[in-house]
Amino acid sequence: MQESYRLAAIATMHALAHDLSDHIIARMSRLFHFTRGGKTICTPDWASSDVHEPDHKLYIPISGLGFYDAGAGERELGSGKLYLIPGGRRHRYRCPERFAVRWIHLHAIDHELNLRVSQLGDLTSWPT
Repeated sequence: MQESYRLAAIATMHALAHDLSDHIIARMSRLFHFTRGGKTICTPDWASSDVHEPDHKLYIPISGLGFYDAGAGERELGSGKLYLIPGGRRHRYRCPERFAVRWIHLHAIDHELNLRVSQLGDLTSWPT
């Protein structure tokens, strides 16, 4: 099963930087287990109340607009960026209209790294 999520991770990274994706995934595979991944087309029914999310997430929006709150206030998710969403806390998300996103759920192999990512105060985006 890990292999299918690794392939989803590669597809997600290809959306960001096709020429670097294999290298990025090889490096990330040494630090993280990929637990889920794929591409989703979200509609306004993609909305949640507060839910506990144990995994960290990487989101690469493809089109449309989504909103995500990982505890520090709602943030807009737009295409052209990679978002790291720290896990281990409550999350809330929504989209007002169609929103396409590639995503990976992951957790760090090393307990200390997992805690450090969990303690990030908010979503981190790249490029900033």
